Amino acid sequence: MLLDVIDLDKLRRAILYLAITLLTLLVQELLLSRVRFFGIRALILPLLPVMLSLLQGPWWGMIFGLITGILADATFAETKVLFTILLPLIGFLTAAAERFLISRRPVAVFAASVAALLLTALAQALRVLVLFDGEALPLLRVAALQTLWSVPFIFVLYFPCKALAERNLD
Repeated sequence: MLLDVIDLDKLRRAILYLAITLLTLLVQELLLSRVRFFGIRALILPLLPVMLSLLQGPWWGMIFGLITGILADATFAETKVLFTILLPLIGFLTAAAERFLISRRPVAVFAASVAALLLTALAQALRVLVLFDGEALPLLRVAALQTLWSVPFIFVLYFPCKALAERNLD
């Protein structure tokens, strides 16, 4: 039968992570797009591929990075493919770093998450610098503030993702 071939645990887990992804996108769009810290909005979407790469494995991080990136680019008016390329790349880089450099401990997840937030902010700044001839110093200030404002949300996403990764769904 078809059900004998399908790994129901992975299917359930994927559906729950998809729900977390959609909830994160809703929070990003409905709440964080309106709340500003020194005029800067938080960006929490890069956290998903980091969490999933470290807690579930590289394929989970890259696949959900791609799903999140496509949804983000479809939602955000100012980007067309930035997040579709960047978020799976973050998932891949996190998995590679986990393989050779870091562990899956909370401190490593925090460090990888901060690095992903900073990489995303710098990619956004580079996009503005190249396409719209922006000035580098104000863009770096915005990138730093966006990263700082997004850091507390690491903990908000870490605990549900970790609980789901450790849970047996059979």
